Order: sequence, then structure tokens, then C-alpha cells
Amino acid sequence: AGITFPSLNEVFDGARIHWGFFLVPFIIFAFYYFFEKTRWGYETKVVGLNPNAASYAGIRVNRIMTRTMFLSGALGGLIGTLDTLGVYGYVAISSSTSGIGFDGVAIALLGGNSALGTTLSGILIGAFLALFLSQFDLCMRLQGKLSFPPLYLLLGAQSLLAIAIWYQSP
Repeated sequence: AGITFPSLNEVFDGARIHWGFFLVPFIIFAFYYFFEKTRWGYETKVVGLNPNAASYAGIRVNRIMTRTMFLSGALGGLIGTLDTLGVYGYVAISSSTSGIGFDGVAIALLGGNSALGTTLSGILIGAFLALFLSQFDLCMRLQGKLSFPPLYLLLGAQSLLAIAIWYQSP
């Protein structure tokens, strides 16, 4: 199952570019449109903010929660498929994960749970991870000075900072 672009890989100096590179902007726009312009999106936000108030207002909370779980599962499956087939090209059964879900939580918190904010914070954190922390982590491991990646400490600190900023905002 090849969903990569070999010609783009050469342009980006060996980066593994795949269909997700072009599909994700459409998904971001669809989520923005869904949450900001549709009744279903408004109901989903209301249920997420306060299920009791939503129920009092006549919104079917269980139906919205079930629909939201199905949509998030479908999106997670799509992104996982793109990641697996586009980057790795095969499925490996392992006892651990890549940890990108935890990065996604930190990115969503930093972006204020909005489509534009999450996109911008994802680009910021992705660039930060790719340009700085991976090189720092590799150098420290090669020198044998650290037995665990400091990347996770910094991501944890970033998550705590995002929560503190979110908690203090009006």
C-alpha cells in the first residue's frame, strides 16, 4: 500500500511526504466548518461544555456523545492509517505506541481547542520537535549522558504551561 509521493520526498530531502500532507488541511477546514457553522457542531460544543445544561435545553446528550465518539474514532482511524501506510508502509505489532496522541493533547490545549489555534500550535510544536528537540535528544543519547529522552519532560512542562494559561484566561 503505497500512498507516498517519491518525487516530493526528493524535493523535501528525504522527508516521507504522503497523502495526509494534502488531506489534513481539508480535515481542518471540515472541523472548523462543522463546529462553527452547523447546528450539530453547536450542539456538540454545548454538550462538551455542560451536558446538564444541554439536556435542560432539549439537546439529546447521549445521541451527541455517541455521534462524537464515532466521528473521533473515524478520524483517529483515518489519521492512523495515513501515518502507518504513508510513513512506515507496513503495520508492526508492538507493545508500545508512538506517543503522538499525548502530543496531540498538548497541542489541543495550547491551541485553545479551536481549529485555527490547534493548527498553529501543531505547526509550532512540530517545528520545535523536528528542529530542536530531536537533535538535542540524539546528541545526549549518543554521548550517553541521559538514559531517558528529555523531550518528554519538556512536552510535559509545555502541557502544564498550556493548562495554566487556559485556566487563567477569562
